[in-house]
Amino acid sequence: MDSITGIQNILHLFYSYSGLQLNNAKSELFSSKIQRQELLEILQETGFKHGTLPVRYLSVALVTRKLTANSAKGARVRWQIICSLKPEGDLGLKDLLTWNQACILKHLWSLSSQVGSIWIAWIHIYVLKGQSLWEMPISKGTSWCMKKLLQLKVLLPGSWCKQKKVWLIWCKFHISKCTVIAWMAILNKLPTKDRLTSWGIANEGGCVLCSQETESRNHIIFSCSYSKTVWKGVLRLCNLHKEVAGWENEL
Repeated sequence: MDSITGIQNILHLFYSYSGLQLNNAKSELFSSKIQRQELLEILQETGFKHGTLPVRYLSVALVTRKLTANSAKGARVRWQIICSLKPEGDLGLKDLLTWNQACILKHLWSLSSQVGSIWIAWIHIYVLKGQSLWEMPISKGTSWCMKKLLQLKVLLPGSWCKQKKVWLIWCKFHISKCTVIAWMAILNKLPTKDRLTSWGIANEGGCVLCSQETESRNHIIFSCSYSKTVWKGVLRLCNLHKEVAGWENEL
C-alpha cells in the first residue's frame, strides 16, 4: 500500500507542474500474487478499477500476435471506422494490410508499365523472361517476393486489370466523348440491349448492327460481323495485320 501511495504522490506532483491530472475513473490497476483483501483496500483508496489482461483500447485487445475475431470480441467500433481519416471524424489509424496491398499494387503497376527502376528491368530480363506478368504462374522455384506479387494479382484480377485499362484511356490528348464511351465499356455500363432487357426497358435483345446475336458489350464492340469489318479497315489503315479477337483477348 505504501508503494501505491508513493506513486500517487509523484503523480500529484506531476499534475502541479504540468496541469495534467490523472483520471482515476478511467485508470486501471493490474495486480499479481496479492491478497484479495489487500487488493480491495488499494482499489478503495485509489479509486482505480481492477484491470484484467489483455489490455484493451476501444474494446480491442492489444496483443503482440495477429488480431483475430476473438481478440476484437465486444469492440464498440469497427476497425474500418477506426482506420478512417480524422477529417471524417475517426482516428485515422493506418490499416497496415491495406497499405501493404497498395504498395504491392504499385510494384505490379511498375512491372506492367516497365518503368521505374533497374529492379523493374532486372525482373523482366531474369524473372519474367518475355512472359506476361498477368499470365505468369506461381511455381516452386518462384521467389518469396514474386510469390507475394503474384498472389495479390490472383486475388484481385478483375479489379486490378480493370483499373489498368481505365488508366490507359485517360491520356493527355484524349477525346472526351470517345474516352467516356470507352470508360463505360470497360466498366460494362453501356446501355446495350442485354442490360436494357434485364431491366425490363427493351422487349428483345437482338444486335442492332447484325441482327444475329444478343447485343452485349462484348458482342457489339468486337464479335459483331459489322464491328469486325470496321476494325479490319482501321487496322489496315494503321498498317497492322492481325485478326480481330474477342473482348477478353483484345483487352
